[in-house]
Amino acid sequence: MRGSGNEIFCLPLALVVLLGLNVRDVLGGLPSNDDIPYCNCKRKCHGEKKRFEIIISHPLSWQDALIYCKERRMELATIRNSQEHDKILEELKRAGMENGEKSRMFWIGGTKLHSNRGFFWMSEGDQVQYTNWLRGQPDDYAGSQKCMTYQHGWMDDIRWAWDDNYCSSALSFACEYC
Repeated sequence: MRGSGNEIFCLPLALVVLLGLNVRDVLGGLPSNDDIPYCNCKRKCHGEKKRFEIIISHPLSWQDALIYCKERRMELATIRNSQEHDKILEELKRAGMENGEKSRMFWIGGTKLHSNRGFFWMSEGDQVQYTNWLRGQPDDYAGSQKCMTYQHGWMDDIRWAWDDNYCSSALSFACEYC
């Protein structure tokens, strides 16, 4: 089942305000003429049921990626344990990205925008407990890196792990669904 592209589901008004969006613009939706599944699923997807979709053909800012996923009843990906990290690595292999081909980084759903308590998952507001930061990260370079990415390597650390980045950067991104 696919949405019409003219609705955003489960996007609380507080989120719209936090992102500094115009409610009328949000309700207008985003284009939906793509191959991304429209997810008609329950929230709080964990464990074996959780699936990831990595979108590399449509780079967006972190905020726009969040809306893109939510418009399709998905969430910007959360990685809450090593099993979910392994699962997203499987999706990277399936997409031909395991060695950083096609895209070296993509957005996930962690942020510390307007937060004094550190990084939290935007999907549910839970503080990030499990971490997988690249060596030396997060560094909040210039006091402006507030959104989380998965990145293939940094300096001598050549694995897929997390980095903080400028939220306005246009990057690939990962959505999660059940």
